[in-house]
Amino acid sequence: RKMAMNNGQKSRGRPKKAKPTGPLTGQVFILRGNLKRTRSSIQQLIKQQGGVVGSTVCPKVTHLVYGPNAVGTATYNKAKKAKVLLTEEALDGLLFPSTEEPKTTEKATK
Repeated sequence: RKMAMNNGQKSRGRPKKAKPTGPLTGQVFILRGNLKRTRSSIQQLIKQQGGVVGSTVCPKVTHLVYGPNAVGTATYNKAKKAKVLLTEEALDGLLFPSTEEPKTTEKATK
């Protein structure tokens, strides 16, 4: 195979993408349970601020963002033991650190 030559430099494959940096750089998130926003929108917000979204609890995970129906599951219990649990509201505090709270649509309980 021939390698492309760029300014006298050999390059292999695709160019490297610049990783986003931000307040969540170096943090790994897992999403579980019913959340107020869509998973894709939460994943996008986390990635835009430098975070990574994973799929399983492992030593690299820094936060498990959970909805009410995730409480008591094996994944929740594993994350609780590792002390990496984070409510969606607490995630909002990381994503939107300003004094203005983001608007959410909570169902009123009677």
